[in-house]
Amino acid sequence: LRCNKNGEHAPRFYFIEKGASIMNKNKILLALFAALLSTHSFSQEGFSVGFVNDKASAIEETKLEKIQILVDRNRYKLHVLDENGVERLSQKVIIGKPGRSTPLLETTIERIEFNPYWDVPTSIQHDVVQKALKHGNIANYFRNHGYRMIVGGEEVNPSTNNTNYRIRQDPGEGNMLGRIMFVLKNTGGVQMHDTPMKNLFNEDVRRFSSGCIRVENAVALASYILEISEEEVMTHINEGRNKYVPVKKFVSVKIVD
Repeated sequence: LRCNKNGEHAPRFYFIEKGASIMNKNKILLALFAALLSTHSFSQEGFSVGFVNDKASAIEETKLEKIQILVDRNRYKLHVLDENGVERLSQKVIIGKPGRSTPLLETTIERIEFNPYWDVPTSIQHDVVQKALKHGNIANYFRNHGYRMIVGGEEVNPSTNNTNYRIRQDPGEGNMLGRIMFVLKNTGGVQMHDTPMKNLFNEDVRRFSSGCIRVENAVALASYILEISEEEVMTHINEGRNKYVPVKKFVSVKIVD
């Protein structure tokens, strides 16, 4: 914290433990702010709040938490709370199947992606190929479902003879990420996204994904987070092209039991 009023107070720095979550950092900073206000009198212009970046020693201005999303794995529900802790939105979710469970996680939404590509995880690429083989013609299946097989950065004709390949699915109605992805900051590849398989939300036990979180109404969720109408969200979708929209507010996500 730094307080300067006509040079009367020298800067003070409080170091927060490196491993602390972003949410806990903000809580600590707000508590320090309140303590400072109770002991000093100064103008708003003379006050700044910052914390040490985990990857650098520079002090950066913080973004106060505005939206919190709680994903309840046991109840297969998502709850959106505003800055006052009031629930503004609730939806059904689909989580990871046995063996590919959705992990407990505390993170943030970095951005929202419309009409996303799906880079098929290596752990389930074999499943895609096997499903294509069951349909008799792997090339036709890939073409009809928007899949591409890529080797060494180049698209190749899909074949079981190919090795060291990766699979990508183009944006579209059949894309397994749906039309909207909420990009989460994490190293495990866990994301929240739309889905073309809406019928699965009718099930009581909704463990069908490979670890990611499928949301029941991605349009409503994107509308609330971006503070735009659902019509504007649909405009982004109907453009048909892959695009990112930055998230202006701090949006925390907790996956809990």
